[in-house]
Amino acid sequence: MMWFSSRKRLQSGWLVTCVGNSGHWIRTLPGSLLQNIISHGISKIAEFLTTDSPSVIAHGFTSTFLKTIGQPDIIDEARVIISDQGSTAYFTFSSQIRPSLHQFRLYGPAASLLIDDDHQIVIKTDDKEYKSYLRYFIPPFLYAKQYADNAIGNFRKFVTSEFHLPFDAGLKTLIEAFYASICNSTPPPIPYRDILLTAKIMDDIFAQMKT
Repeated sequence: MMWFSSRKRLQSGWLVTCVGNSGHWIRTLPGSLLQNIISHGISKIAEFLTTDSPSVIAHGFTSTFLKTIGQPDIIDEARVIISDQGSTAYFTFSSQIRPSLHQFRLYGPAASLLIDDDHQIVIKTDDKEYKSYLRYFIPPFLYAKQYADNAIGNFRKFVTSEFHLPFDAGLKTLIEAFYASICNSTPPPIPYRDILLTAKIMDDIFAQMKT
């Protein structure tokens, strides 16, 4: 089971521009505002799917805030369920929740993971039970240790000039891998299958939202 949450603040510059400009190019896209944003989250889900034709159930709507400022034609809220024979993913996009979050959660039979892109944090949850009141004391200490380890690791990368902002680090890695694939005739950093599947899922989402 997977859960991805992407929450953007409406106050971000390009979003304000889109809202204030009825002729903005984002409005001309089939998925409008969402098409310019949700591909990042959907692509994270696509790589875990085992079929090229997953089931997609999507619901999109306009937030109360946009309605109150006279923008009822912009869909800025999305809830999506994507599933195949082995996995089920829940994708959430919201422009109105603060603080803004970019999180990816993986739930498995033995353990679960929380990946926080904004803070460069990875937290593991083990399938371990504690007796009686120990469940209220030991797990918080173990989680605190993981957060401390993440903070120390990020600080160590910072002082050794190995730390980059999340967006810059990902973009740098992808561009380097992309050029390397051209020069060395190796596979691209993102498989063509994942690219096509991401586009297909997005098309399914927008088709359902239109109806």
